[in-house]
Amino acid sequence: PGQGPFMAIAMPFVDGTTLDVYLSGQVACNARPLPVGECFSIVSAVAEFIVSGHRACGLVHGDLKPGNLMRNPTNREIYVIDLTLGSCYARKPVGWHQGTTPYMPPERLLFFDAPIWASTAWAGAMGDMWSLGVIMATVYLTGEQMLDIPEYMAVLGPGRR
Repeated sequence: PGQGPFMAIAMPFVDGTTLDVYLSGQVACNARPLPVGECFSIVSAVAEFIVSGHRACGLVHGDLKPGNLMRNPTNREIYVIDLTLGSCYARKPVGWHQGTTPYMPPERLLFFDAPIWASTAWAGAMGDMWSLGVIMATVYLTGEQMLDIPEYMAVLGPGRR
């Protein structure tokens, strides 16, 4: 009370599975890559969420990955979940070091110890878009995590976590 506007995101209960669980089942059945139409519907649903959030209030998810995408098995709709790292960059920047490493943009890893000012509105929005690109490659090409973390970190240089 008395602290200014309050924002909430309301969504229905989805009795489904996360996209990473769904994809692991597809890989186990050798049913990869996903059909182009299914891949397109997944990526377009997440892109719509990202753009709507960015335009409405500067909402940055900050940790987009297949484990934070819920798939409704009945109608195959995709829901973006787990906004615990999310923020409205108009109010507070997303933590530069937050997120899941294989889905983080390289600049976030390169400047892992950068002061919080490095996380601008542009960086937050572009970070979500980078994550969506990695998700798209995961969904369409392999069904599995694309980046090998030790190798990815080695490319970024010594002293990086």
